[in-house]
Amino acid sequence: MSSVQAVCPHCGRHAPPARPPHDVPVSCPSCRRQAVFVPFGTVKVDHCRRCGGTWFDEGEIEALPAGLSEADAATNALATLRSLVSLERDSDVVKYLDCPVCDRQMLRRNYEDVSGVILNRCVGHGAWLDHVNTIALLKLIAEGRLPEVRERAQAAARASAEWDRADHDATSLERLSTWPQRFPLPDASTRLLVRVLLGFFDG
Repeated sequence: MSSVQAVCPHCGRHAPPARPPHDVPVSCPSCRRQAVFVPFGTVKVDHCRRCGGTWFDEGEIEALPAGLSEADAATNALATLRSLVSLERDSDVVKYLDCPVCDRQMLRRNYEDVSGVILNRCVGHGAWLDHVNTIALLKLIAEGRLPEVRERAQAAARASAEWDRADHDATSLERLSTWPQRFPLPDASTRLLVRVLLGFFDG
């Protein structure tokens, strides 16, 4: 959609409100307290001092590995985050949170599909990670394991595609094997009738 459109021309939905000005942190999706800005290398994120959750604006979580390209920078960000919250919260409690920008329910996703780092994403606005998962993401970067995670994700995607192809091929073979039953060959009287009709038209 164009940024000046108020309503989607396809589905009729109203456009979500614009992201608050960059100098205003969002309210935490989990505890609704005002977040504060915290620099993670060259990326400035919105961090909740109460629950330890972190909000990444759209594109920031993708820019984070480059913003923390050196292990020292990632380690420093990890130390900063741990100093802000005294207790790492339990990340096993499943919560479906609302986006702090548009108030629509966010989707829970596994970062890079295989990392085990769970984030809450709102397409077009950003992603929120609780304290434990933010630390887990920073550890992946600080320990240089993100390339390995991405390779595993690509391998899983290839395996899934091969499985889909094999399933499609098996379904096609099954359909071919039932062809005579679904479309039986004509009997002798039908064949005779066809020959008579063809002879009539040939004459």
